[in-house]
Amino acid sequence: MPLPIPELVFWHLREHVASFMTIEGLEPVNSEEIIKRHIALGIFSDITSHGKERRAGFTGTCEFLFDRDLPHETLVWLHFLSNIAFYTGIGRATTQGRGQARRATFGKFSYRGGGSS
Repeated sequence: MPLPIPELVFWHLREHVASFMTIEGLEPVNSEEIIKRHIALGIFSDITSHGKERRAGFTGTCEFLFDRDLPHETLVWLHFLSNIAFYTGIGRATTQGRGQARRATFGKFSYRGGGSS
């Protein structure tokens, strides 16, 4: 999928973390449900799909929004997954300079749902 679908991105991050450390007891019991239903794609820009090769992908900037009414421990877990993205090489062919992701935090975090953060 050449777009930053939140469910695909965060499930992939979760799988990477599970491949090198025990996450039992660290992640929420309903982590699959949280990833599917409580993360949204926010503002995105300069998204360019690359599908001419056998491996599709994209470059650009995107924002993921977490539901603000999630428990604090769950938000910490989601922020952990976000922060570890740079170190896991979430895409393919990272040795060729692909699959790179980094988190850029500017000011306050943005959440979806009532009120401001």
